[in-house]
Amino acid sequence: MIDTGEGPTWTEALAPDHRSLKFLTDEQLHSPFIIENICIWWSCTLAEARDAKGAELRRRTQTTERP
Repeated sequence: MIDTGEGPTWTEALAPDHRSLKFLTDEQLHSPFIIENICIWWSCTLAEARDAKGAELRRRTQTTERP
């Protein structure tokens, strides 16, 4: 395949997709600079990134078991 320089490159196509936090591992979600990384990935404020991390942690800890 010839790269003409137009459009997305293979490195961009194979880069991790950070539009959703559900694909991060628990280690990645608890890393020291995850809130700053979310700010960069999503172009949001620190408060919004903190809330997004909290929402993802809540989603992971909720159970769906019914009596």
